[in-house]
Amino acid sequence: MSHESGAHARLTVVSADRFDTPGRRGQLPRPPRHGDLIMTLGAPWPRERIRAWAAAETAFLRQAHEAGTPILAICFGAQLLAEALGGTTRPLGPIASRLARRPPAGGSGGAQLPGRPRCS
Repeated sequence: MSHESGAHARLTVVSADRFDTPGRRGQLPRPPRHGDLIMTLGAPWPRERIRAWAAAETAFLRQAHEAGTPILAICFGAQLLAEALGGTTRPLGPIASRLARRPPAGGSGGAQLPGRPRCS
């Protein structure tokens, strides 16, 4: 889906109905001119399932970087940006953690903000 706003911004979103096949008709838009911004975010798909898409987006990010376009990359998008710029990524594997239960701040009544009534 693309949307043109009054501010001349263009937004491309992978919608829920394209969940299994990200992309706009299988193609990414051309990288924007310098001064625009690209945001590349996370992906719920396993890497193996979107190998071709990931390669295309990596090339897109490399072209955008070479053109001087600012890029904001988060989560999976940051991995693709790292690879686009010559870095490598790998699975981290399981992360050890444990759940700790603590009493609420301020005792059983919960936290109280200055100047605000206590929640009950």
